[in-house]
Amino acid sequence: MGQCSIYRHPFSKLFKSLVRPHIEYGVPVWFPYKVKDIYEVENVQKQATKQVRSLRHLNYKQRLIKLNLPTMKYRRHQGDMIEVFKILHGIYDTDSTEGILQLAQNTRTRGHSLKMTTQSSRLELRRNCFSVRVVKPWNSLPEAVVSSPSVKVFEA
Repeated sequence: MGQCSIYRHPFSKLFKSLVRPHIEYGVPVWFPYKVKDIYEVENVQKQATKQVRSLRHLNYKQRLIKLNLPTMKYRRHQGDMIEVFKILHGIYDTDSTEGILQLAQNTRTRGHSLKMTTQSSRLELRRNCFSVRVVKPWNSLPEAVVSSPSVKVFEA
């Protein structure tokens, strides 16, 4: 066992439990869509992974693979899809989520039974709003995924 394997596990655990929650807090509402903001959020994880001395010589993508960490962009996308799943499957109180997402009326098109309609938007700010930005990725998921029996199965 080299020095690399000694520090990988504790670092990943510490990062996931102490740092990442601060980075991801409020992301469903405040979604970083500007290049500068995306870079700054990702840079926090990038700088943190450099703290593992045995991995400093590797580039960012390689460090993430060694530490078994996804990019922050992937985590945001994953979080969005989990929220959509919870809303559409009634896991949240329906009074508080009513009208956020609109299911497509035409179910004869390709794809799954929970397709959503795309809401038009002129402004960039509106295009990055939760109810607009999640439609395309959600509609591209296969039927087996969107009809998962539970959140845990959907996440897997």
